[in-house]
Amino acid sequence: MQDVLIDVRGAQEHEEETAALLAAARSALPGARLIGLAPGPVHASVAAHLDAVRRTPGRLHRPTCFAQLAPWHDPLFVARLIADPAIPAVSVPLPAAPDRTEPAARLDQATLRHWHARYDAVAEPARLWETLAGLPQPPVLRRVRPRIALLDPSPDPGMMEALAGLIDLHVAATPLPALSSRFDRVIGVVANTPCHAPVAAVLARYGGACLLQDPGLPATYGYASALAEAEIGRRLARGEIGRWRAGDVRPRASFLGPLATTADPMLAPSQAVADLVAARFGATAAVVPHPVAAAPLSREAARAKLGVAGDEVLLAAELGPDWQDGCAWALDVLRSWGIVARLALLGTPTDWPRFRLTCRSLGVHVALFPRARAPLLRSAADVGLALAVGPGHGLAAGLAQACALGLATVATETVAMGIDAPGWVRTLPDETSPVLLAESILHALRADRPDPVAVQAFAARHHPARVAQRLCAALGL
Repeated sequence: MQDVLIDVRGAQEHEEETAALLAAARSALPGARLIGLAPGPVHASVAAHLDAVRRTPGRLHRPTCFAQLAPWHDPLFVARLIADPAIPAVSVPLPAAPDRTEPAARLDQATLRHWHARYDAVAEPARLWETLAGLPQPPVLRRVRPRIALLDPSPDPGMMEALAGLIDLHVAATPLPALSSRFDRVIGVVANTPCHAPVAAVLARYGGACLLQDPGLPATYGYASALAEAEIGRRLARGEIGRWRAGDVRPRASFLGPLATTADPMLAPSQAVADLVAARFGATAAVVPHPVAAAPLSREAARAKLGVAGDEVLLAAELGPDWQDGCAWALDVLRSWGIVARLALLGTPTDWPRFRLTCRSLGVHVALFPRARAPLLRSAADVGLALAVGPGHGLAAGLAQACALGLATVATETVAMGIDAPGWVRTLPDETSPVLLAESILHALRADRPDPVAVQAFAARHHPARVAQRLCAALGL
């Protein structure tokens, strides 16, 4: 016997009885690892007898047993466990299912029937562990890789390749396959875009690991005022949400609350985000940084491929829609100081025709590049830009790539918070002025190149193989 999963959710009202039952389990099940299952905090007298506490079953190690100390509150939770005939299980006497017709009641009845179909009798609390120890134990399965469902609307190819070498990986863009009990673990990748909202909703309802991509999720949750007020502890002023949405000011809420309290575990992209989750929600988050698969290329070779002259000032930029005009004005300020810079934008900005017209009216040269050419462009650039009011989307991952390539970069504070920015990143307030941005670019142009040893160390920490190993370790795989 290796793991005993113990559903202690319904037993929190009877702490002394539960603690006594768990103490008896230690002597009745020698060598077993007792894992408590509870969606919220567990009383200290109960936790003292457990080796670990989980919010969801997660990966079911083999051999595994299941014990339920009280009638269930979530039949889907129990059904996933008792539906697997390889898992020995015991329970206290179960109540009769109510005779109702709504879907929840029908599910209660179906689960109860399935339970009694598997077991002729259920154990009384005093005989719980004796009954469990007497059930036939499944064999230990060795050399079996964990079967993992990864929910990600836009998976990173390098990370997928690295994970596929460690686990039996199944990638899905929609959350429906993850509800199957065929998987040992479900990982939901959540970024600050509305298309990730279905993944966030599934994680909040059913649990699972949350791999966070951005330092905040206002767009994912539609800038919901109720979530913001619950997080910051005050009523929002009239029009405050509108100013956040318009990018006039940085959102004062991270909108991480629903996932911070339900994900098991929460996986933050940086220590700064993990600290924010702990400070605001009292939850623990492991750090799994952004993977960077870009191979380094010399500045001269990259410029030769792009057709950029050696003495031309090139800025590689990823911009949120709220920073597009400000960036153009900053380059106009630089030109007044005698520095003519060319702006290379990754991806197509919002309202590109209007932005191009703005740049032309200011005499700023701007060109678009697909994100697939980001490593080449950042290798050729003199300075990188990662600017947004708030967390943006994908800017933290792009900033990590720029840092791994040794590119001195100017970033806004919230974006930089998503990677634990190294010393060659200059940070600015999210709502800074174009003049201050121009000054930061000028300082970055005049600064020494980053230390190659520090750059290599950063790149090694963010290599997909290292990140994949760190992810598996955080999941206990």
